[in-house]
Amino acid sequence: MDFIVLIPYYNDLSGLKAALSSIHYDPWSYGIVVVDDGSKLPLQLSQIKSFCHSQHVHLETLQFNQGIIHALNTGLDFIYSNLITKYIARLDCGDTCMPQRFQQQVNYLDTHPDTDMLGSWCYFTDHENNKQFLYRTPVNDREIRLGMYFRNLFIHPTLMWRYELKDTIRQYPNQYPNAEDYALAYAILKKGRASILPQALVNCRINMAGLSFGRRKEQLRSRSLVVSDYGENAFLKRLGVLKLKLMMGMPTGWIMAYKFIFSRMQQKAQN
Repeated sequence: MDFIVLIPYYNDLSGLKAALSSIHYDPWSYGIVVVDDGSKLPLQLSQIKSFCHSQHVHLETLQFNQGIIHALNTGLDFIYSNLITKYIARLDCGDTCMPQRFQQQVNYLDTHPDTDMLGSWCYFTDHENNKQFLYRTPVNDREIRLGMYFRNLFIHPTLMWRYELKDTIRQYPNQYPNAEDYALAYAILKKGRASILPQALVNCRINMAGLSFGRRKEQLRSRSLVVSDYGENAFLKRLGVLKLKLMMGMPTGWIMAYKFIFSRMQQKAQN
C-alpha cells in the first residue's frame, strides 16, 4: 500500500463519513485504520466500509474512552504490528481533504527520499458562521525548524510521514496532553527532515466545543513543555515559551479573530 490513514473516532459518525468520503485515491493502494475510543454506540466495520472506497479497512475498538493519545497509539501499534505501507497519514473526523491531497503528498515523498515528514497548508472553517481562514506556514526544512518554536506548523490532519520511522518513533509522546501532534512533529524533526506543501490540501473543522478549545490552557502548557523539551536553541526556546504564556491570558475569541483578520491581510497582499 502507498499509505494508511489513521483516524481516531468518538461519537461522531457524520464527521467520520465526511472525512472518509473526501479521500480520493486508488482503492487498492491505500488503507484505513479507525480507532473507536469507547463510543457510546460502538462503531461497526460495515459503517466504515460504506463511507469509503478503500479495500483495506480496519477497525480497532476500545472498551471505554481513554483519550485521543491512547487511541492514536493503539492505531499505530496495530499498523506497525500488522500492516506494511510506505507512509502513514492522519485525518480527523469532520476534516476533509481536497481531491488531490494524497496523490500530491505521495508523489512528493516518492521523489524526495530525504524528506521524512510532509504537511500542507490548510483551511480552518467555522461551519456555524461560515467563516474561514487559510493557515499558511513556512515550507522548507530550515524555516520550519525556526517556526516550530512559536507555533505548530504541522496541522495534524495534513500530516504524512514515512512508515520506516517506526524503528525510532513508534508512538505519540504521551506526556503532552492536547499537544501530542506538536510533540510527534518535533520528535520526527529531531530524527530527519521535513517539508510543507504551499497549498491548502485539507479543510479543518473549527469545533469550539472540541479539545483544542475546551482545554486550551492545558494545551498551551503542554506546548510550552514541548518547546522546552525538544527545542535546541536556548534563546528561541525562551521566546517561544514566553509567547505561549502570553496567549494563556488572551480570550480564545481574540485569538480566533486575529487569525481571521491576519489571513485576510495575507490574501490581499498576495492579490
